[in-house]
Amino acid sequence: MIVTTHDRTRSFTFASGTVIEAGGHLVVQFSSQFIDNGDEELILRNDLGDEVDRTPILNDSQNDNRTWQRRVDGLDNDQDDDWVFLLETRQEE
Repeated sequence: MIVTTHDRTRSFTFASGTVIEAGGHLVVQFSSQFIDNGDEELILRNDLGDEVDRTPILNDSQNDNRTWQRRVDGLDNDQDDDWVFLLETRQEE
């Protein structure tokens, strides 16, 4: 489950059985705005509701094709720089 923390909070529950393997990735795309452009933080929770990871509080002042992404190496240091704001990596099909 992904949970937002700013203004009008929202949550998104992954389909049952969804697993993000070590070294893997999952792209989540919403049909409408899910994340606020300012002072937003996302929390990733497991099936039991336990926090697995969270982004730092970030701001999107450009409002362009950048997305919140884990660092490529996936290393989790529980630091703000574990997450970066970069151009989207979604591939068009």
